[in-house]
Amino acid sequence: LNETSSFIWNLCDGKHDISQIQKQVSKQFNQPASEDFIWFAIDQLKKENLMEKDTEMPNHFAGLNRRKLIKQVG
Repeated sequence: LNETSSFIWNLCDGKHDISQIQKQVSKQFNQPASEDFIWFAIDQLKKENLMEKDTEMPNHFAGLNRRKLIKQVG
């Protein structure tokens, strides 16, 4: 995990919603972070089996190719 992913993973404790995580990430790294960025990080954590896959999560990235995904998250 990189520092940002690790920070997000620690906030995925059932006590923080996406908006709260987004605000904490923006504050911690002194840069704006979009909710799409947070969802992308969570999706990557799930792919690495670091989060339960059966948790409900909207699929913000369905049907996007890599270029469109980077543009949306970027």
